[in-house]
Amino acid sequence: MSHDYVAIVTSLNAAVLLVATLQYGSLIRKVVDQLLSYGEGRLTRLGQLIEARRNQVEPSVSDLLALRPISKKAAARKYAVYMIASGVYLGLCTGILGSQVRILKWAGTANAGPDPKLAENAFYTTVIAIVFLVIETAVVNFASGIRRVREMGQNFQSTYSDQERLELISMLDAAVSPPPPPTSSPATEP
Repeated sequence: MSHDYVAIVTSLNAAVLLVATLQYGSLIRKVVDQLLSYGEGRLTRLGQLIEARRNQVEPSVSDLLALRPISKKAAARKYAVYMIASGVYLGLCTGILGSQVRILKWAGTANAGPDPKLAENAFYTTVIAIVFLVIETAVVNFASGIRRVREMGQNFQSTYSDQERLELISMLDAAVSPPPPPTSSPATEP
């Protein structure tokens, strides 16, 4: 382990920690925004029901059922990805910080000799962190795209009936199909 190597690893670790912190902050903001949006929407709907009752209109059973709080089990399923990602980020940052503390301790030791084990540990910690951040970015973007496609399909299906969609698909199929070959009529005999 040399001081040049320490400088390189420390720079990489600082960059990885910065990116991980920013991405983790973004993840936390998404969760908080979703929770606030859910809470705000629920309170708005509750307020609408109160206003309706003031006007002597009782809420329907479906209106009341739509306002049931999310069960703990459903919330755990919904936020499982965030909880897992949170654990991975915290583990990643803890590993990098632990490695960095050992590196700084080595660098601050007078006449510190080579420490191949520390260099190897620093290498693997930094590489694993960088690989994780690259993979995480790809997975998040891919999952986001899949979620958006699914939402578009659900919105389309909820807007148009099955019959309307099937009729339009039939029309599209007919429009892109090649016209049938002309039928030849039997030759007329004189």
